[in-house]
Amino acid sequence: MHLSLLDAVYCLMVRSCEMKVSGGIVYRWSLLTLLLSMSGLLRADFTAAENLANQCQSAEKREKVCVVYVSQPGCPFCARMEREVLGPLQKVPWLMESIELVELGWAFESVVGFGDQRMTGPELMTELGVSGAPALLFLDGEGNALVDPILGYQSPDFFWFYLERSIERAQQKIGAISAKNSLKAD
Repeated sequence: MHLSLLDAVYCLMVRSCEMKVSGGIVYRWSLLTLLLSMSGLLRADFTAAENLANQCQSAEKREKVCVVYVSQPGCPFCARMEREVLGPLQKVPWLMESIELVELGWAFESVVGFGDQRMTGPELMTELGVSGAPALLFLDGEGNALVDPILGYQSPDFFWFYLERSIERAQQKIGAISAKNSLKAD
């Protein structure tokens, strides 16, 4: 199947088709990232973690996955992840409808964790089992991991595949939690 550049962009934006290149590997997001970065639309805008427990509980009540982005000032891999993945992610409505993206930084001096205790960013990261940045955690309202975290960043090539898969699996678990909680309420 041959696609024009405009057709390819349309397919990428509405998720109605995939493009197979170089040995059958699906590249859905690499072209989107390239086009958005050239257009200047990649500025990532995050909600800072203030009360992470409340933020994740609120997301779960709305059947969203709480995706916690662990960042560190001056981290070149964090900057690349923001530019190449998290900025474009925020421009994809069908993914953003299923997640709440929250930033937890190493430099954060005061964050309320899941035990309602005020702590520093590094203390909360230790509690969550994170020892480096960048990282993406997929949490429920109690701070439990829904799926394995994505640790580190090299390039967007396969990262989008793992990110989308993690969001979909975490979303399924959030749906199961929500259904279980509604049965308890009945």
